[in-house]
Amino acid sequence: MESRKRHETSLDSLPTYVGDAIGDEVLCCRLQDFQAHYLPTTLRDIDHSSCFEAGVKAAKSLLKYGLPDGLMTLVEVCKAICPEIGTNGHGLSLRTVSKEQRSGSTNESNFSIDGYFTETVAGGLHVTDVVVPLLFTHERSYRAVRQNRFRVVSAVSRIMDDLRRMFTFAITIENDKMTLWYFSRSHSMKSQAFDYVKVFTCNSTPLDHSSHSLGVSSAYQDPDALVSILVSLMYGTTEEVGLDPRITLLAPEAAGDRPSFVYQLDCAEGSRFYMPTHTISEHRACGIYGRFTRVFRVQEVENGIRGWEPKPNVKPMVLKDVWANQASRPEKEIQVELFKDIQAFAEDPEWRSSKCLAFFQRQELEPIIESFEALLHDEKYKDLFLVAKQDSVGPSSKTVVDGAWVPKDRLFYGRNKRYRDQPYSTSQFSTMMPGGFNRLYGEEAGTRELDLKVWAPKYRYFVLFDDECTTIDDLPNVGTVFSVLGQCMSALLLMFCAGWVHRDISPGNIMALEDLESGQWSVKLADFEYAKKFPYDKGKRSGKQDPLTGTPCFMAHEILAGCYLGYTGPVVPDVDCLERLTEILSGRTIKNRDLGEPFEPVTHNFQHDVEAIFWIVLWVITLRVGYKPSADYAQPAFQRSMTLSDYRTRMFLNNSSEGLRECLLAPLKSLTTTIWVIRGVLCCEAYRRGKDQSWFQPESYSQIHAIVGLALHNQLKYPSDWAKVPLRNSSESGVAQFLSDIVPKPMGPPAIDPGSDSEQSSELAQPRASSKPSKSRKRTGTVDDDGEEDCGLEARRKRRKSSDEGSKLDSPKPGLRENSRYGLRPTVKAPRR
Repeated sequence: MESRKRHETSLDSLPTYVGDAIGDEVLCCRLQDFQAHYLPTTLRDIDHSSCFEAGVKAAKSLLKYGLPDGLMTLVEVCKAICPEIGTNGHGLSLRTVSKEQRSGSTNESNFSIDGYFTETVAGGLHVTDVVVPLLFTHERSYRAVRQNRFRVVSAVSRIMDDLRRMFTFAITIENDKMTLWYFSRSHSMKSQAFDYVKVFTCNSTPLDHSSHSLGVSSAYQDPDALVSILVSLMYGTTEEVGLDPRITLLAPEAAGDRPSFVYQLDCAEGSRFYMPTHTISEHRACGIYGRFTRVFRVQEVENGIRGWEPKPNVKPMVLKDVWANQASRPEKEIQVELFKDIQAFAEDPEWRSSKCLAFFQRQELEPIIESFEALLHDEKYKDLFLVAKQDSVGPSSKTVVDGAWVPKDRLFYGRNKRYRDQPYSTSQFSTMMPGGFNRLYGEEAGTRELDLKVWAPKYRYFVLFDDECTTIDDLPNVGTVFSVLGQCMSALLLMFCAGWVHRDISPGNIMALEDLESGQWSVKLADFEYAKKFPYDKGKRSGKQDPLTGTPCFMAHEILAGCYLGYTGPVVPDVDCLERLTEILSGRTIKNRDLGEPFEPVTHNFQHDVEAIFWIVLWVITLRVGYKPSADYAQPAFQRSMTLSDYRTRMFLNNSSEGLRECLLAPLKSLTTTIWVIRGVLCCEAYRRGKDQSWFQPESYSQIHAIVGLALHNQLKYPSDWAKVPLRNSSESGVAQFLSDIVPKPMGPPAIDPGSDSEQSSELAQPRASSKPSKSRKRTGTVDDDGEEDCGLEARRKRRKSSDEGSKLDSPKPGLRENSRYGLRPTVKAPRR
């Protein structure tokens, strides 16, 4: 709140909001390093030397007396570099944006730029045409620098909505000072500002090119810098200027339509192409760093005589587009290995005698083991998982350049106002200590160490699925949730027997698919990005702490606490007290083998996946039923924090269930015993395992799978009014703001065309993270107050039914995608920088 008060009233609300969100994501580096590491190096087939010489000659002529024509001077330099560029499609040209263009194409407060590099040579300003945005101002003040930064991040945030975008370059200019920017999903980088005019003015003095101190950018001393930057951007290949070659942009068929895109996924049989027809889920945030998961309903298409057309008799599929950490494996690859291990277990004639099923030999568990056995035949176990059918792994983003640093001040709210009035005074260059030139720009190196793990590269990953599913919190009632979670326990038991842990069990990853004839829901466990084989071979010592993965609200107690329950340390061998005292007094160190290790790092184990089921059940019956007393009771336990709260600790370890019983809706009070039995067993098993140090013994997890699975099974045997309690939309439940923090609501298709949809523009004028539908969700296929089709359960049934009948699908017109605010909801992951 305090930082908001510092904003100038004239600064537009969205740019300042975006600047606030991205402020800690930007690093700094020297211009020379930026040029070598980030700018395109693979240039198109041209005569580079002649282009470069022509550009230097033009720059010397046009900039000899400063900047008489502002941005138009740079346009003329670009034309001199290659007069034919932009006319034959082999490079980028620099275009300026007039006030008429800007006001006629987009909302100025959301997307305000002064120029841009583009392949187009005519037409109005369109976000998909902007390859590199350029922002220019004649002012040379503290405020001008800051406002230009707000404008550039706001523009880049919109540009990155273009599905082709892997990263974006940008340029900001304040009179004669130029700064280069690089924005990607893994990190963002800012070059030091440099004077690109001074070397061309008639009174300039050649300076020493060897000055490369951290605080002073020597690039303004280099007459080649400006032209080499322009040549790199104008002649860089499509991929090197940030466009994904696997996605094709289709121009709108009519004015006002939005453009369409076609994804290319390669397989053994060749390339296959898919056109998004509807946005199921999209990560909407003002920042640029992160996974930015998008989920689309897609139609397979082929490029025919009349252009891209849908393939006949092919049902729609679901495509997930996500940025994954470079260290993680592709989801489809993980699934293949998981299914291979499950199949090996199923083919073992002695599978019933497995240590994993040691507790399942009891008679009361026979129904569970019979249904489990049925899953092992004919690969029916795959029905419990959302199976990846096809995928495509893209190139990784760039690493952080060597020599980069974390700026001392926030780049968008710098505290250095000393040079507000005379930021570039002549005396400043001669009298300030090294680094003073860039203080206005907030480029001084801070004391924070640059942790490269935080800014590790990411790769773009496409994965294709057969079914469009519903998440747990979108199911119709509590009984359906219990049924799906019971099936999920079977999936976790299969993974347990195969030796795998999921490590990210949450409502967003437990999907359900409805049978249109019977009305029954079947589970589809999804998102295996963090799944891995359990390290039985570690023995008692697990080595190092597992990195935190998953959704904080549903993480196991031991994971958040960072220590095992019941573990009091290793057993210390008996040592003669007199001998120990003698060693202490003599100053000799007691040997580590005598004392043992005091700490056992926590490894994500099978019980941690099961415990997530408990937290999901508790979340559903308290926060998803629209009852304020239960919401008030549970809300403090479900926070987006990686720090374990005392409230959550007491809730998990406390034996009394009275608090829960008192706060629940009357029909749900009968669930208290089952839920608290599950909680008690989880605690007891964790304590026992910690005391015995049996974390790496498979038989120690058999009982917890059996009891939790049986508890859910028995509860469903006696359904009553509790099963009919409906789940409410978050806005109906009275805890909308809180739930939006846990599972943010997806918005409509990305705002690719800023001028084609006034409603979308007005929506984006507000902070994205707080955007909410104007009316609560109704579970019908009707049209809401905004004229948008409601993607409710009934609508989904109709779509699937029509698709299953094998009717030929209508051709999806480019740009006419459905605009629904609802669908699959992305999980808020733990911070994984």
